[in-house]
Amino acid sequence: MFSFQERAQQLNGIAQTDYDLVIIGGGITGCGIALDAASRETGRNLKILLLEKGDFANGTSSRSTKLIHGGLRYLKNFEFKLVYEVGREREILHQNARHLVLAEKMLLPILKAGSLGKFTTGIGLRLYDFLAGVKYEERRKMLNKEETIQEEKLLKRAPIIGGGLYYEYRTDDARLTMDVLKTACIKYHAKALNYAR
Repeated sequence: MFSFQERAQQLNGIAQTDYDLVIIGGGITGCGIALDAASRETGRNLKILLLEKGDFANGTSSRSTKLIHGGLRYLKNFEFKLVYEVGREREILHQNARHLVLAEKMLLPILKAGSLGKFTTGIGLRLYDFLAGVKYEERRKMLNKEETIQEEKLLKRAPIIGGGLYYEYRTDDARLTMDVLKTACIKYHAKALNYAR
């Protein structure tokens, strides 16, 4: 399927086929669309082709934080429904790709002159836990100044008044993209071709 030795045969097969869906771009979005379309009951009989001008997942790693966010940043704009949806999607991804999506502790320092104090940070992280459906063992933990510095010893002591610990999920985004594409092609018979501007 992904062998260069079969490329000529693949090109010939693609040229001879009419496709129902052609996806341009082999990043996570294009590969996700290919998998979603091919795996749906209505998509089982569709002929799906994904074309990428470079290598699959080529630009993915250079523009990524490597995190599968749970939507904490959307709370600031009161986008509660989005936090709920993103949290649920993140959990599905974690369930489906446990070998690639790993829980990672994050520390949110609270500063004396910062925009958020202990109280508002605590409420925000608690609301995040609830909306995003965070598992019990990964729920936020509020820290005092000493506990915060113990977690991250390189922080300057003076401006710290506390912190909040919460979890995000880290991934190897290029590998995740390739796993999604391989599933679309091998399990659901989508076709994909790279270096095909």
